[in-house]
Amino acid sequence: MFRDSQNRVRYMALIHEKLYQTTALKWINFADYIKKLSTELFKTYSNQSNNIELDFDLESHKLDTETSIPLGLIVNELISNSLKHALADDRNGIIKIRFYKDGGKYIFIISDNGIEFPEVLDYKKSD
Repeated sequence: MFRDSQNRVRYMALIHEKLYQTTALKWINFADYIKKLSTELFKTYSNQSNNIELDFDLESHKLDTETSIPLGLIVNELISNSLKHALADDRNGIIKIRFYKDGGKYIFIISDNGIEFPEVLDYKKSD
C-alpha cells in the first residue's frame, strides 16, 4: 500500500514537472509523459521487473491536462497491476504501450503477456 501511495505522488510530480516545462501550461506531449511515467513505475518495481521489458509504440501528440491527468492515473494502475500481479514471481514478460491517432480518435492500449483471468472467472459478474 505504501508503494502504491508513492507511485501516486510520483505521478502527480511528473504531471507538474511536464506542466512547468511547457510554455503553454495547458498541453502535454502525451507520448513523452507516458514513457517517463512508465519508466519511473518500472524503476519503482525494479526488484520485480528484472525479466520484464517495456515495449513502446507512441506517436507524439499533445493532449490537454484535463485529459492527460486521468489517463496518467489509469496508466499508473495498469502498469502497477501488471508488475504486481500478471508478471509477478520473476516471470519473463513484456508490457506493451501503444498510443496513436486513427482518424479523429486517439487509440491508447496497454497490454502484457502475463497471467490471464482464470476461465472459470466471469469478471463481469465478480464481487
